[in-house]
Amino acid sequence: MTAVPAARRALIAAVHTAKKAHGLDDDPSRDMLEARTGRRSAAECSDAELRLVLDHLNGAKSPSARKAADSPTAKKARELWLSL
Repeated sequence: MTAVPAARRALIAAVHTAKKAHGLDDDPSRDMLEARTGRRSAAECSDAELRLVLDHLNGAKSPSARKAADSPTAKKARELWLSL
């Protein structure tokens, strides 16, 4: 058995923690993993695939997908924040 680098162990642990936080049991989590990566085990995934799964579980969106609030109060709050 080969040693697994600490960074990889941390990624796998983060995936398992996120799955638990979302209440995914074994079969549903494996189905989700397979849908995203084509593999049924986190240990079989590459680091990039693990990050993809983490982004999916954490609901990551691209920064451009966020719409800035445009109410007068939000605009004033943004102006004050930027002036700091």
